[in-house]
Amino acid sequence: MSEDYGPLLAAAAKAQGIEVAAVRVPEDQQVEIGGLDFHYLDWGSPRSGVPSVVLLHGGRLTAHTWDLAALLLRERYHLVALDQRGHGDSARTPEAELGRDSADLMLGDTRGFIEHVCTALHVDRVALVGMSMGGMNAIRYAAR
Repeated sequence: MSEDYGPLLAAAAKAQGIEVAAVRVPEDQQVEIGGLDFHYLDWGSPRSGVPSVVLLHGGRLTAHTWDLAALLLRERYHLVALDQRGHGDSARTPEAELGRDSADLMLGDTRGFIEHVCTALHVDRVALVGMSMGGMNAIRYAAR
């Protein structure tokens, strides 16, 4: 993550009237799911034992969509925001899979990512929050 990101995040928060005790940038993380590399942001939490939340952004957006919300919520939750397939710093769908249903592919990605987060954070479950495309992926996951 850029060294300039912290001050930019602080300025964005100030411009929106968001007051937090401290502006902390998330940790950039990578995980391989189904042979593809996925990027995600781990916002952590200064408190232990808080609920874990996976955040899924909408179409044409990235994990950074959640940055300002994460500043407000990270005291109460351990937040993890995924760059979904084909977005942000995550891999694009390989040419050999372009004919497959993207909803099915993203369902597999979501399943694999939640399994990764549960293992990495040593938790049995997470809350799943999504907007637009991410909301549809969350609904598909929950329905199965």
